[in-house]
Amino acid sequence: MTKKISCFFITFTFCILFILFMIINNSTRNSLMTSWIGQYTFYEFAPPNQNMKYEINVYEDDGLYAYIAIDGFHTLKRLKTKVWSRENEIMFVFYQYYTDLDGNNTLNESYNEGDILLKLKKEKGVLITEWVNIIPMLSENGYPGQYFEIK
Repeated sequence: MTKKISCFFITFTFCILFILFMIINNSTRNSLMTSWIGQYTFYEFAPPNQNMKYEINVYEDDGLYAYIAIDGFHTLKRLKTKVWSRENEIMFVFYQYYTDLDGNNTLNESYNEGDILLKLKKEKGVLITEWVNIIPMLSENGYPGQYFEIK
């Protein structure tokens, strides 16, 4: 009888510890995800008068999503993405096109659902951009580096 009680107690203790671990792990993961919520901007300029403005608005709605607006030289894009996070990195995965409050929408539809558009990564307090299917206007900005700033 005491052997059954001991086995029950050990199993019960293990279950409680496992549940506590899952709760702590989940809250840590959620705080990492929500740390990405906010607005990010990046501007490019090429003489004499070519500009490109990138705005990303990351928000939470039963998961992370983002609106990406790209305006500039021969460009007008309005992209809605799902945001996948992993530790100190997020990935913007194309979901659909959208029309903004001013009635602007994408001029040239070139993305398919599931396309990875870009990635942001936090390294030692610096926000690093890795371009994937969204490509910057200037080729020298096409390499992973510090481009976006959080507003």
